[in-house]
Amino acid sequence: MVDLQVFMLAALIASDRTAKNLQCAYGESIFCTYVKYGYKLNKEAVDLMRSSESSFREEKERVLRTNQAIMKVLREEDKEKLLELLRIALELETSALFHLRVRCTGSKSGKAVCIKGIEDLYQATYSLVLAIMRIAEGEPLEAIRKADEKFREEYRNQSNLFNESALAYDLGRETLRTLETIETKLE
Repeated sequence: MVDLQVFMLAALIASDRTAKNLQCAYGESIFCTYVKYGYKLNKEAVDLMRSSESSFREEKERVLRTNQAIMKVLREEDKEKLLELLRIALELETSALFHLRVRCTGSKSGKAVCIKGIEDLYQATYSLVLAIMRIAEGEPLEAIRKADEKFREEYRNQSNLFNESALAYDLGRETLRTLETIETKLE
């Protein structure tokens, strides 16, 4: 099975110019690739929601706010500040994913938006977790790695979009709990 991280990098490299033209101040190429890919996926989800006959106004606004937070990450070059900015972006991303999943549960309208939108948002969530793993250190990094290993193991056994997105949501939330533990220890 192709490793998810390698797949995501390959997908970004082959993608359109949306992410390629974004600047990343931090300068670590793999980190920047993951963050840009998250932005690109969110943009695709927003574009899809805009083109839909069904109203996805609230969901679209959530994703737009997430991309604003991701742009702050891309503009930051200080590693110390990046974790907090990524935490905010991941919080918004998991919230957007959760709300789109709720909106789409049992819905017959906007089915194409639901399928592609949920896929984009869960992959963007995973992309942000991978970016966090590029800059986290020590115990937090190990905790996130363990959560990622669990995610990948369970992901391999899934073939259902809602289950896959639930796993990504859980990974995002576990990563946030780990980051919040860091903040609590620092206070």
